[in-house]
Amino acid sequence: MREPKIERYQDRSGAWRARIKAANGEQLARSAQGYPTLAALNAALGRAGTASGAVQYTDVAGEWRWRVADASGALVVASEGYVERSSSEYGAKVTIQALVQ
Repeated sequence: MREPKIERYQDRSGAWRARIKAANGEQLARSAQGYPTLAALNAALGRAGTASGAVQYTDVAGEWRWRVADASGALVVASEGYVERSSSEYGAKVTIQALVQ
């Protein structure tokens, strides 16, 4: 199985953000906020990779989502919507594994 790809980019305001994409190109998650430097983004992603796990929840549309916060409680990574909880859990698992590497 190919690992998810982490794309780092600058948004229109110049803030650094990340998209985590599956091997098939579908977006699994994104950084929850913009960071002033690439180093700050990488540090936040590293903290997400050492988090105890992802919190699963359903949004107002009934889709399953997950998010990962660092030890201080700051939201670092948030997922796209999934129809099934098992798919959401798998997306969280492979994303966190990719952040650890």
